[in-house]
This record gives sequence, C-alpha cells and structure tokens, in this order.
Amino acid sequence: MSQEVALAAMTMQFEVVQYDNGQIFGRFWATSGDANRAALEQRFGCTSDRRGRPGEQWWYCSRSDLHLDWRAVLSALDRAGVMDPPPDTPNGAICMDGAPWRVTVRRYPTGDSIVTDQACGPRTQARVTFERRIDSIITGVLSDVEHAHVDDDFHLHGIEPIAGLRLGLPGVISAPIGLRLGLGDWIPGGVFVAAEPGLLVRRWSAGYMLLENQITSAGLTLRAARLKAWLPAPFVRRDVNYGGGEISMMVYRIGVYRGRQPGGPARWLVTADVGLGF
Repeated sequence: MSQEVALAAMTMQFEVVQYDNGQIFGRFWATSGDANRAALEQRFGCTSDRRGRPGEQWWYCSRSDLHLDWRAVLSALDRAGVMDPPPDTPNGAICMDGAPWRVTVRRYPTGDSIVTDQACGPRTQARVTFERRIDSIITGVLSDVEHAHVDDDFHLHGIEPIAGLRLGLPGVISAPIGLRLGLGDWIPGGVFVAAEPGLLVRRWSAGYMLLENQITSAGLTLRAARLKAWLPAPFVRRDVNYGGGEISMMVYRIGVYRGRQPGGPARWLVTADVGLGF
C-alpha cells in the first residue's frame, strides 16, 4: 500500500506478506526529496539514505525496529474488501494535490494482482465507504509508526534482561539483575522483577520503571523490596528481614525499610546508593 503527497514529493508505503505457513511479515518505508528529508526523519524517527540514479535521486527512510501488529493490519484490509474492491475503481488520475493512495494485492500462486487507486471524481456510496475504510487503516499505520519513536526512553517493548552496579549503604557494592517487561507504545514504562546480591546485604524486588535512558540505562523506578544482611553491615541487624520501598532517579536511589526482631521492637532502615544501569 502506498500513499503519495505529490507537491511535497513524499510517499509513505507499507507491505504485509502472509506466507503459506501462516506467518505474517510487515515493513514500512517512506521517501522524499531534499526539501522534506528533515521532516520525514523527524516524523517517523528514522535516518534516511540516498537512493536512485544521478539526476533521479531521493531519500529513503525505513524502520527495522517496529513492533506493529501486522496481522491486525492484514485482517483490517481483508475486512475492508481489498480483494474485491467496488466495480467503479478509478484509473488513478490525480485531479488535485493531496495524499491519494494505491493498494496492490498480489496473489500466490496465481500471480495475478488486484490494483485499487483512490478515486478522483464522482463516486458511488459503495466506493465512498470502501475508501473511508482504507483511509482509516492508512491513518492507523502511520500513527503507529510515529508513536513507535516518540519518547523511546518511555515506550519500552518486550522482555529484556536488566542489570546494573550500585555503590552505597548498607550493601557497599551490589549488582542488581533481573527481567523487564515493556508495556508498549500506549502505556509508558515497564514492570520488572530483580535480585540484587551485594557484598554485605541482598535484596529482592519487583516494581515499575517509568523510563529507561538509552545511553546510561538509568531511569526512574519505583519498587517494593525485601532486604537481609548476610554479613555484618552498617545499621542492619542480621537477624531481621526488612521490607520496604525504594525510588530511583537516574543514578541515585533511596529506600526506606522496616523490620522486626523475633520478639523484639521494630527496626527502621534508610538506604542510599548511586550507580549505573538498572
């Protein structure tokens, strides 16, 4: 499927392929001339490269890191009727500048194609309904591509390992390791579980990560945690299991814990450290 803004010399295109085994593959790309190269890169969050022959060159912009639901896009196209468009399919003439589209369906193994252009001129009600459905699908895909790069520090995807190195009290030095589940484009941040063995104490935690910096991996996190000393540590009693919460902002982390000795009074503990990574 392609959509072209003629006077701006820009095209937006995406392709969805369904293989015999049921797997679905999708990709998106866009092109422009020199004048709109910067706008294209800013809109879709990509770095373009020059394509074509001397005198007929353009800028090509693609995203290999997209996490779009291409199966849903293909289902929407099927429901819109791209395999059987209304009979008054136009010949592709452009009567005014805008963003007309073209849908090409290549069928296998027959090898034939169904090509549908956006209409220019009088249209039947069936054609109007069909084109509105295609317009909605194109708008949805372009919006998803744009959102896929907005605030990448905030919009996390998939399950990924997390790790870091912390220096402070009471553990002196520790190395948190765990797994993070990103919540996607529409919900910022992710949730995580982690263990943190240290020189003097150990921690276990679960929480929410609002952002993750792409350079330092540090970010803003809130977590519930358990802490216990396995060697003598400042301000920590080895016979007490502490429970509490922590907040991390970039390289700084502070926590407040409470524990109770068997048959004894409650004990409060404040922790503080700095570090890199998770």
